[in-house]
Amino acid sequence: MRHIDVRLCPVGALSFYLSMRFNVTHEFEDFLLSDWLDNSRWFDVKLLVDPSGGEFSREMSNDSYAKAIKKVLLSLGIAALHLVHLGRNLGPKLLEMLEEESDAIRQLGNWNPSMQDSSYSTKLPMRPIRKLAGFVSANGMHYNPRTQVEVPEELARLTPIGQWAIDAFKKVSQAVLDSGLPKFTAYNVLKFFVELNRSFLQDAATMMIKHPERIINPFFRLEVFGTEEFLVSLFLHVVVVVIA
Repeated sequence: MRHIDVRLCPVGALSFYLSMRFNVTHEFEDFLLSDWLDNSRWFDVKLLVDPSGGEFSREMSNDSYAKAIKKVLLSLGIAALHLVHLGRNLGPKLLEMLEEESDAIRQLGNWNPSMQDSSYSTKLPMRPIRKLAGFVSANGMHYNPRTQVEVPEELARLTPIGQWAIDAFKKVSQAVLDSGLPKFTAYNVLKFFVELNRSFLQDAATMMIKHPERIINPFFRLEVFGTEEFLVSLFLHVVVVVIA
């Protein structure tokens, strides 16, 4: 779930990271339909990589990850010992502070000893999920204004993700429809990229408006933010929807 505070949103953070990564690496830009339909061409690409190294199928070591997390925590003045599994350590503590029930915390962390709940249940514990996303009032009701901002396709195509993901998704979708090929992994991954790209533009515009002190980050030098399409189609819309 997208956090009500754009600065704390993990979905937005992922979209920022991948946009910067693809801007540097230019991965997938030359992929054809046949490449996406062949899982071996892309299935082993890792999420966390060294963008300058070119080894996108080599996973980051726990030691490298832990050192990066420790550096961030030190800069924020946060004491924590479980660096590799930081989320599983801090998540329950945050929910306890929000006075969530212990059963819901265990279910969210998949710690329930019941085989039914841990392996076969499809019910998501939405109440603690909403709390972690900042929706702690109004008896569980939630509304996130920036998620409703329209993103025109002509703007979405100008980002490091949209430059290739939109066309790739359309081609894979048509191939699945025409041939009945069970290529749902490629379909869902590309669908996720397209949706993530939408979140990227919404969250970037919101960040610029509500937290302008952050635009000194090199991230905001991406070409898309200087285009007329961004300023007219999205930025002004976010001003109305998020600020009004």
